[in-house]
Order: sequence, then structure tokens, then C-alpha cells
Amino acid sequence: MEEILDDFENFKISALSKCKKVTPYVKNVTIGPNKVIQKNTKTITSKCPFSKLPDILPTTSNVPQNLHFIKIANDLELHRREDVQSAINKRLHTFMEHNERQKINTEAEWQLRKKDLLNKLEQEETGIMKILEENEQEDNIKHQALIKYYQSLAEKRKQNEEKIKINEEKQNKRADIINKVVKNQIEFREIYQEITAMICNNKAPSNLRCNFEDIRQCLQTLPNLMNEIVVRCQNGIISENDAVKSGECISQIKNLKNIISRRTEVIENKKKIELKKQTEEKTAVTDKKPTPNTISLDSDTHKKNIERDFIAQKFISKTSLRYYNELESFIKNYPSSFRNLLENNSLKQFRFDCKKAVNIPVNAISAINAQHLLDKYNRLCNLLLGNKVVVGGTEVIASKHPEGIAFCMDLLAKKFVLQGDLMISSNPEAAFCYATIILSLWNQFPEFGKLFLLHLHKECIYLIPFYPPRLADQTDEDYYKSLGYNYIDGVVEKQDKFLKRMMGIMRLYAAIVISKPKSDQKISPHNIAYGWRWFSAFLNLEPQIDITATMIHIFLEVAGSTLQQVYGKQFYKLMNFLSKVYMPMLKKYDSGGPFTRLEVLLHDYQRTGQLEKPKGLLPTNFW
Repeated sequence: MEEILDDFENFKISALSKCKKVTPYVKNVTIGPNKVIQKNTKTITSKCPFSKLPDILPTTSNVPQNLHFIKIANDLELHRREDVQSAINKRLHTFMEHNERQKINTEAEWQLRKKDLLNKLEQEETGIMKILEENEQEDNIKHQALIKYYQSLAEKRKQNEEKIKINEEKQNKRADIINKVVKNQIEFREIYQEITAMICNNKAPSNLRCNFEDIRQCLQTLPNLMNEIVVRCQNGIISENDAVKSGECISQIKNLKNIISRRTEVIENKKKIELKKQTEEKTAVTDKKPTPNTISLDSDTHKKNIERDFIAQKFISKTSLRYYNELESFIKNYPSSFRNLLENNSLKQFRFDCKKAVNIPVNAISAINAQHLLDKYNRLCNLLLGNKVVVGGTEVIASKHPEGIAFCMDLLAKKFVLQGDLMISSNPEAAFCYATIILSLWNQFPEFGKLFLLHLHKECIYLIPFYPPRLADQTDEDYYKSLGYNYIDGVVEKQDKFLKRMMGIMRLYAAIVISKPKSDQKISPHNIAYGWRWFSAFLNLEPQIDITATMIHIFLEVAGSTLQQVYGKQFYKLMNFLSKVYMPMLKKYDSGGPFTRLEVLLHDYQRTGQLEKPKGLLPTNFW
């Protein structure tokens, strides 16, 4: 109660202090019984929310009652506040309880989810571990299988290496046996020819039967025996026993030679005695004796020449030999025409520039279009004419040196032959763009054509055609080099590489005989007639293993359709001879891959009646 009174006192002091502040501004009495009530004061509109409240403002007539009212109002306000605070606290308590329950429920739900998540993760982890274990087991199984596979592979490789080694040993042993047999065959042939000459030179034919009848049977048997051994060598069916037998044949024929030599010496001595008696009896007859002797010698020489010619025709025909000799005699002194240029060290850069001027255009030759071919032809033609040629930013003029043009011409001929070895053997269709350039330059420079043919024949003697025989004192290296094999560090070139080189060179030559030069040159300097001559001459020679079938197959593959078109019935007859006569003869020497490919080609020809045109052949008037 005291607090209420204190508040009321403070209220009065506040009211009086405020009244003091507004006194200067208010002229009339505003409170108390004497207050002035202004009539123009605006009343609160009915829109005011408090317009219907009872007028509880104190007036001058109820001041004592207001104090009691204020006290009651304050008590009510206090109770109201307490009720409000209680309601708020209750609401807050309810909210806190709800929040706590919500928190507990959320926590419980989170724990459940967490538990489920952990269980799920545990299950997934268990599944992953199981999969990893299964994968590990599979990897182990695969690893073990891979190890077994590699072990088996290594075992197979080892077995293959052992087989290869055994085969190589067999091949080497077979090669040694064959070399022995070949050596014995050559020696046997020489001794047999000597025996034949000794018998032919015997001047007592009436006594021939009685003198050599006992060894005649041996002379007939031994060559047959040696031929049987040689045939087995050619067929690959050979053993050490054959080498021993060939050696025995040598021993036997040497003994026969010694016997015949002794008997011939006896006959000659008898002849000398008889001749001496005749000279003593008739001196006139002695003057006439040399004439029949001379005739006899001439007859023997003629027989030897015939025999030599017959043997030579197995390796080269007379026409081919004459043609090659004429070509070689023309070019024989050609290298001496630029010897000073080669030997002068001060001209090393000039030689290098000339090589660039030859190599770069030749390496770039291809049948892209006519302009490309014409550009390469013009570059090479200008070089051989001695005109200025720009190569890699360097001006090259071959005529700056008196021997420069001859040097460049020889380089160019060798380079084109080398392209047959390097480029055409791996890209057969390229043969025709090289062929047309070669023919065009050949027309312009005939010496270049002869140089090219000579280098072509040196690289592939089978284009002459020629099969070099093995000489008596010739080493293996010299013999194989004469056949065209390369030797590197004393090791002979492998057969497949050798055949691939020969195929490239033959393909280039066959492309030349059927190709045409540039359009403003109407005549080919080496046309299909030269190809026909080569083919006919080649079929007249005794076939050899691998190389014969390879040369014929490539030549027919490239030039066969043109030969058929030009020669018609003659070509048909020649192909009939090849199929029915030459192939059975070739089969005795060769039955490998080259022979099989040729056989397939001939079978297709017999089935269709024609040979296909080669791929890459340039059209007429291409450039």
C-alpha cells in the first residue's frame, strides 16, 4: 500500500512539474473546478476503438473516488500481469516440454537412422569385402592360369627353338652334304670329260673295243649313279650316305681314268713303233701323214666345240650372249670417262650436289598426276643436258665439270635400278611411273638407256637371260655373288630377301617393255618385242630352283596381258609349251612356293583363257 502511495506522490510531483513547464503557454485554467471548457474541441469519432469506454477520468466532483479506483485498477493490473506472466510461463513450459519431447524423439529417430545406416554400411562393407575376396580368389586363379600359360608358352618357345636349331643343324648338314655332292659332281664331270677326250683321241678305233671293253660298263653305270644322287639333292632327299657314294664314284672314275691313261699310253707307244716302221719302209708316205692327222685334230676340235656349245646353251643362248657382249663392249670404257672426277678430292662437294640432284627427284617420282611426272622428268632432263637445276636451295650445273654429265648419267642409271630393289619390291604399282620416266629419258639420251640396261643386268643376270655355271676352283662366296646374292660380313643373303630383290627388278623391267614414254614421244626405245625375246630365250634354258619360277611368274603377271594382245596365237603356243613341257621339267628341280604361285597363275590362264592387266598401269597419253 505504501508503494502505491509513493507512486502516487511521485505522480503528483511529475504532474506539477509539467504544469509549471506549460504555464507560460496556457492562459486559461485547465484543471479544477474553475477550468475553462472550450466548446470547439473536436470529439473523437466513433471509429476510435475506445469511444465506447466509460468515462473514468477524474473530475472535480469525484477525486476521492479516483484514488480508490486507481488502487483497484493497479491491483487488477498486477493480477492481470501475474495471470499473463503465469500464462506465458505455462505456455513457455508447454513449449519447452514439447521442444524437449521433440528433441528426444528426434534424437531417438536419429539414433535409429544412425543404427540403420551403420548396419547398412556394415552390410555393404561386408559385401565389398566378400567381393574383394572373391576377386582376389579369381585373380589368384587367373594369375596361376597366366603363369601356367607363360610356362607352357616358354616351353613351346623352347621346343620351337630346339626344333629350329635342329632344323638349322639339319639344313647345315644337308647343305654340307649338297656342297660335297656338288663338288664331287663337278670333279666327276671333269674327269669324265677327260676320259671321253682320251677315248676320242685314240687313233686305233679298230682296237677300241678290245682295249676298253672291260671298263665300258663302268663308264655307263657311274654317270647314272651320280645323276641319281644329284636328283635326290634337287628333291631334298639326301643323306650322308649319298655324299659317301659320290666320293666312291670319284674314286672309281679316277681309277678308270688311270687304267685308260695307262692303256692309252700303251696304244700310243704301239702307234709310235708302227709309225716308225712305216717311215723306215716308205719315206714317201711320211710326207702325207700329217694331212690326215691335221684333219683328225680339226675334227676333234670341232666335236669339242659342238659339245661346249651344247653345254653353254643350258646357261645362256648365243643370241643373248651376243647381245650382252655388244652392250658390255659399248659401255666397257664408260667409267673411265669420269674417273678424274671421282678421284679428285677437291670436287667432293660437286659430287655430293650431283648425287642430290639425282636422288631427290627420283625418290619423289609417283603417279599423283601428269604435272608431277613432268616436273620430275624436266628436272632430270635438265640435269643431263647440263642446264641449271635447283635442289634444296642449291644450284647444280653438271656441265661445270667436263665429266659431270657422264657422272650424273651413270648415277641416274644406278639409282633407277636401285629403286627396283628398294621401292618396287615393296610397292609393285610404283614400277609403271618409274618405267615411263626411264623410257622418256632413254629416248632423249640413248647412252642412258644402255647404261641402265647394263646396271640392270649386273644386278639381275637373269634378265640377259643367263644362269652362271659354277667353275671348278670357284669359292662359295664367289659363286653366290655371281648368281646375284649379296654378302654381308661373310654371310650370304637369305633366300626370301634375294627373291624379293629379283622380283622388284624383274617387275621394273616388265613394266618398261609394256609402258609408253611421254605423249610427245611416239616410239618406245625398249618395247614389248624385247620382252618377247627375253621370254622365249628364258624358256630355252635349263630351269633352276626358285629363281626360274619367280622370274616367269612376275613377268607374266606384269607383261602377260600385253604379250597375249600383241602376239595372239604365238603367245598361246608358247604358253602351251610352258604348261605342258616346261612346267613338268621345272617340277623336277622346284616344288616350293614360287613354283606353286606360277602353277596357280597358269591354271587361272587355262581356265579363263586370258591374263589380267597389272594394277597401276598408266593410261596412254597420261602425261
